[in-house]
Parts: sequence; C-alpha cells; structure tokens
Amino acid sequence: MTCSFGFPQEGDKVLLIRTLSGGYAEYTVAEEAMVGKLPDRLSFSQGAGLGEPCYTAYRALCIK
Repeated sequence: MTCSFGFPQEGDKVLLIRTLSGGYAEYTVAEEAMVGKLPDRLSFSQGAGLGEPCYTAYRALCIK
C-alpha cells in the first residue's frame, strides 16, 4: 500500500490518527493525511500512544 505521494512504502512502520471505519486491525483504510511514519527508534507499543490519543487531546483542548 502506498499513498499517491509515495508514502508509506511497504514495510514502513506507520501510525494512524484515525481510520475511515473507526477500527484498527492488521489491515485498514485511512486518509493520507491521517497516516504518519513511526520513528524507527519507537516500538509499536510506544507509537500506540501517539496517533489517536494525541488527536483526542488536541481536539479537546483546541477545537471548540
């Protein structure tokens, strides 16, 4: 799977802010803007605290 601008590449570790279906699994569908590369130094467990939890906090604090 790649996005129109070539990211991510197959095998890249990625994090998602949200998915189109609201669910997460081994395979899912997401908008390009909602996908980011997980830094190599972070594990999947560490990365789990970045996407959705950070977006939820941002919405609670910044979007009215």
